Amino acid sequence: MKAPKLIEQIYEAAVLPDRWPAVLQDVADHVGARGCLYLSKSPERVEWQASHRSQQQVEDYIAAGWPRDPALSAPYVAEQWPGFRTETDYRSEAEIAALPVHREFFLPRGLSARMATVIQGAGDTVVQIAVQGFASHDAARAAVPWMDQLRPHLARALSLSALVTARSQIVVDSLALAGIAAAVITPAGRLKSANAAFLDRMADRMADHRGVLRFVDPFLQGKVDRALAPFRTGRRQIQSIAVTAPDPAEAFVIHLLPVVGAAREVCDSDGVVMLLADPRNRSLPAADLLRLLFDLTPAEARLARLVAEGFSAPQAAVALGIQANTARAHLKAVFAKTGFARQSELALALAGLGMPGAAPVSG
Repeated sequence: MKAPKLIEQIYEAAVLPDRWPAVLQDVADHVGARGCLYLSKSPERVEWQASHRSQQQVEDYIAAGWPRDPALSAPYVAEQWPGFRTETDYRSEAEIAALPVHREFFLPRGLSARMATVIQGAGDTVVQIAVQGFASHDAARAAVPWMDQLRPHLARALSLSALVTARSQIVVDSLALAGIAAAVITPAGRLKSANAAFLDRMADRMADHRGVLRFVDPFLQGKVDRALAPFRTGRRQIQSIAVTAPDPAEAFVIHLLPVVGAAREVCDSDGVVMLLADPRNRSLPAADLLRLLFDLTPAEARLARLVAEGFSAPQAAVALGIQANTARAHLKAVFAKTGFARQSELALALAGLGMPGAAPVSG
């Protein structure tokens, strides 16, 4: 098999999910098919990624409820063949044409010749990888040996991708324990994970558009797009966006923070943490939370919280029992890591991100 670059790209997509559509399109192009996709199905939900030319078709397929129809995947699931199979391995062409999903969905879209494989995931999750839109069933059969060589790499990459998503969920769930509505997104705006507080707060303001979060308000969407632009060029620049509302109680602030330092081990390297902060809540986050969000050392996090509360560097030094020059060095590091230049900016960014009634920081 001579496709080392493609295999490398498959493993890159495992930790950078925004790359899956391009990688899956490359897979399809290599075997002369129209598109390639995977569906991860569990009793609770269906997750998917598709090549560029297949995304609308997959959306239509899911919206019509076809993933719940077992007729298409039943033979693959029952056999658990450790490789790709074409549909003619299980049915005659006449039997294929008689299936409702083929008659009503695939045939009108020119996708009748296809191959697929099933991979058993964790628990009750089943992952199906499908390559569709071949010129004929014979063309699909001819491509099986090449796809069988690629299958182990796809299986490992998809397992790793699921792990990355699960670990991102750990981050937002941890923030939920601190009372913070949060999500992890990619610089392109694709949602990787979100806690319940975030989903509840944003239910009426955002829509999941092909897996990319979009605001209903186009003016706000423009502000978010501009705020994400630095992240797409690799610049770690913290951004804050005020979200107004006729009812002041419904207003809040969106903070966009880069995933930095140790947090990159639990989120993918280009992730962005989106936090929702209530500006009326003047509490401040605990030092441990500051360490997570800004990759601060324990000493820097303790000083950052005191400074955000209004302490000067010398006052914070006294409170923490450290030398004034040490406090100034810590403060310089805090500003460098958070992207702020003034104590007032730091205080504004931290406002509303903490647990109400959080205890004062001790040395």
